[in-house]
Amino acid sequence: MPARASRRYALLGLGAWVVGLPLGSARNASAQTARAPEAGGRTASLGQPPRWRWQAGLSAGAFFPHSPADLIVRAQGGLYHAPLNPVTKLAELGLEAYIGARGSHMDGGVRAVAEVPFFSVGVGGDYSLRGGRLDMLVTAHSPVRRGGLLTPGSQLRVDWYPTLRHSFTIGVSAPVGDPLAGRSRPIRDYVVVAGDFQAPAPHRATHRPALDAALDSLRASAEWIRRLVVPYLDHDGRDAHIAQMRTAGYLAELRAHLAIRSATEEVRFFHAQLEHAFTLASGSSQAGQQLARRCREIVLDEVLLPYDRLLGRNKRKDTLKQFAVAARGRFSAWVASSGVVPADGTEDLLFVFERLTDILEELRARAAKEWDDARLVWLPLQYALLPEDHDDQSELEDLLERATGVAFTDRNRVSYVANLQFHWELLRMIRETQDYHVLWIHDFPAVTTEGTLDWASLAQVVDGPRLRFSEGFDCARCARAFEEPQPRLFSFNNPYGACATCHGFGNLIEIDQDLVIPDKERSLGQGVIEPWNKPHYRGLLAELKRFARRRGIPMDVPWSRLAEEHRRLVLEGDEEFHGVVGFFRWLETKKYKVQVRVFLSRYRGYQLCPACAGARLRPEALHVKVGGKSIDDVCALPVRE
Repeated sequence: MPARASRRYALLGLGAWVVGLPLGSARNASAQTARAPEAGGRTASLGQPPRWRWQAGLSAGAFFPHSPADLIVRAQGGLYHAPLNPVTKLAELGLEAYIGARGSHMDGGVRAVAEVPFFSVGVGGDYSLRGGRLDMLVTAHSPVRRGGLLTPGSQLRVDWYPTLRHSFTIGVSAPVGDPLAGRSRPIRDYVVVAGDFQAPAPHRATHRPALDAALDSLRASAEWIRRLVVPYLDHDGRDAHIAQMRTAGYLAELRAHLAIRSATEEVRFFHAQLEHAFTLASGSSQAGQQLARRCREIVLDEVLLPYDRLLGRNKRKDTLKQFAVAARGRFSAWVASSGVVPADGTEDLLFVFERLTDILEELRARAAKEWDDARLVWLPLQYALLPEDHDDQSELEDLLERATGVAFTDRNRVSYVANLQFHWELLRMIRETQDYHVLWIHDFPAVTTEGTLDWASLAQVVDGPRLRFSEGFDCARCARAFEEPQPRLFSFNNPYGACATCHGFGNLIEIDQDLVIPDKERSLGQGVIEPWNKPHYRGLLAELKRFARRRGIPMDVPWSRLAEEHRRLVLEGDEEFHGVVGFFRWLETKKYKVQVRVFLSRYRGYQLCPACAGARLRPEALHVKVGGKSIDDVCALPVRE
């Protein structure tokens, strides 16, 4: 085949494959927009990355040893293996074969590559069957964008041959047989807050010192609302002393301001200043009230709620300006159509509204700088809500519906079930608990859903003994109070019911003495304290020897035969020697260092929680018993019982 024709067909084949990749993958690409699990979508475990994977690709480049340079077109495929943990992406070995054309002749060969996937580079050898020689190969690859270059998981690949006068190939490689490639993360992990838009010309008000003063007061009040409502996070935590000093100063400022106005009073003051500004701009107190009310509604709908819905998401072009432009347009249209003020008097009103949105943008920027993470920025809804706008349940539900776009259901559907075994068991328990307080209280209606008499309830009342109960969950004899039983009390997955000591795990990760002293037949002089044998802490052995001499502790007696009091002294120490426990307590203060956290992890182990004895629940939940058994006792029973 002539050289020109060879190159032409090779380039056509490469172009057809590249163009066909996105077309053939259109159906697979829809996996990126699959329905969310909460909306009925399916979920599956991604598992661990495979240790063995197949890869194929196409590439083209230039071969410089010949003059003029020959065109290289290749199709390659191979198998890669991760000898280490594939999650770390530290090492990968690959063996590839390729076939194609170089100039006007066929070409083929094999390659062996050692890669570091974390850095997307590798080095190896390329043996060409046509040239009959082995050359050095340096390879680099990158997906260029999240999800893959052309198809899911495909990457741009560059191969460089330094021993062949810097010949190279550039192409695309794609995984074979991996349905999850390129789909383990969303294509975009951020949201663009403000797109490209044309900012309108700013409004200018007539010079009014009183209006400027009202707006300045509005800005100061808005800042205090932010500080009173949004959690404080103004330090990086690397220096505990500095963090404490900053927090103390912040709290002192809050206390001083709260002595003047409470948080609720500050919100009312903010809205009073907003209404005052509109009154000055319109020349009428009645119009000022209407304008302020409409302004709050629009700011809530167009600025605060849309931005706060982005809480927790990475943001690009993070600004309120586009929201503010939309809000200003809506407010301007309302002012023009409402007739609250004459048509020639709207400029001052729009200026006040614009200054309000500018103040909100200033507060957003300040919060983003303080939190050092735009994902955490939250604009208080109190900028658009008075205290009476969210002081009952119905108003809160309406607000949540507006914020989430999801309506509340009217009620939960409860089905009436008649179960005689339950009634018999309830009567039996009531009779057996006549001498002590009953914790389990069962409420039931006296009528059915049709409005007729509930005969099962009547039987419970007539057949059950009349007992005297306390209205509260407390014992009249010992004055001991109990928590009211509710479902979350019996769940260790709920913070309310979980043991406060182990947080519902049943175990505590503590320093394991068997790891600190692994060989109990060694003596103190032989280095029985394993962490103190490390070069960095070997100086503690000298302190231990001085302490042992002072306390009369033998250094040549094995730990297993050492007196209990001597072992306690070595572990707990005294006022001069902190002991093993004090040593680890000191290390806990250095956990901000990575090497210290790694060092501590070597000597930690799981220990049974002393508070709940592994039951994982708080004591109040374990006090509740049915048939003499707590929920932990029931869970420990065999299935047949």
